[in-house]
Amino acid sequence: MRNTSRILAIAALAAALSSSLPAATWSGWKLVEGGGVTDAAVAATPYNGSIHLFAKAADRKLYQNRGEANGTGWGKWTEVPGGGYTDAAPAVATQGGKLYLFAKGIKDHAVYVNRWDGKTWAGWSQVPGNGQTDVALAAVTHNNNIHLFGTGRADKKIYVNRFNGTAWTGWSEVPGGGYTDAAMAGTSSGGRVYLFARGIKDHGVYANVMAANGKWGGWQRIGTGTTRIGPGATSSAGTAWVVAVDDAARHIWTSGSNGGAWSAWSEIPGGGVTDAPVAAVAVGARISLFARTADGKIWVNTYR
Repeated sequence: MRNTSRILAIAALAAALSSSLPAATWSGWKLVEGGGVTDAAVAATPYNGSIHLFAKAADRKLYQNRGEANGTGWGKWTEVPGGGYTDAAPAVATQGGKLYLFAKGIKDHAVYVNRWDGKTWAGWSQVPGNGQTDVALAAVTHNNNIHLFGTGRADKKIYVNRFNGTAWTGWSEVPGGGYTDAAMAGTSSGGRVYLFARGIKDHGVYANVMAANGKWGGWQRIGTGTTRIGPGATSSAGTAWVVAVDDAARHIWTSGSNGGAWSAWSEIPGGGVTDAPVAAVAVGARISLFARTADGKIWVNTYR
C-alpha cells in the first residue's frame, strides 16, 4: 500500500468529523518534524498549552515530541527518561497538572507508568494491582480521575483501574461481560466515558458507556461492520467518535454519538487503507489527528 493512499484515507476522517464542526478548515497532512518513526499507533495529549506526542520506536524504547496547540512547531524526538521498553503502543492522560504515560512490560506483561510534572520524569513504576496484559492500554481523563483500561492477559476480559491523583483503586472488571484481544480506545464527552473494543469472535466494534452516575450501560455493538484491529476514538462538540478499519479492505469507517443512538457507519472517502488506529487530541476548538504511514513516519492534520 502506498503512503499516499494511507494519508488520503486518514485525511478523509477529517472530512467526516467536520460534518459536526461547521465553518472550520483542516490544515492537510504534514509530517511531524524530528524524524520519528514508529511501528505502532502513537499517543497524544494536551498538556500545559502544548500537544505532547509519544511513540514506540523499533528499538522498543519510547520517544516524545512536543508541538504547538495548532499541531505545528514540532521539535526533536527524544527518549522518555527512565529506560523503559515496550512492545505495544503507549497510552497517555493528564491529572492534577501532571502527565502520566502508560506502557506494558515486554517480559512480565505488567502495566507501568511514568509521570511528568512539567520539569522532570519520575521514572517507571508498576501500576498497583498486579495487572497483566498482552495488548496496548487505553487511558481517559474524566472528572479529574484517570481511567486506565486494559485487557486481561489470561481471560481477555476488560478491566479498569482508576487513579485520583493519590491512589489507585486496583483493577476491576468493566461491567457487561465484554472480551477483547485488541487494543481499546476511550474518550470523555458530555459527562460520560466512552469505551470501545473489538469483539474476539465476530470482530464487531462495541461500545460501553459510563454515565454521569458511574454506572456502565453494558456492551452494545455499533452497526454490523467488522475490523481486524483495535478502534480509535476522540470527541468534539459534545460528540464521541469511534473510528474502525473494516476486515475486508481495511477502509476507514466512522460512527458518532452525543449520548443517544449511534449514527450509521459511513465509509471515509478517498479509497485508502490503513493498518493502525488514528490518534486524536483536542485543544480548545482544534482537533489534531496523528497517523503513521507504511514507512513508519508520523503525520498530523489539524482542524481549526
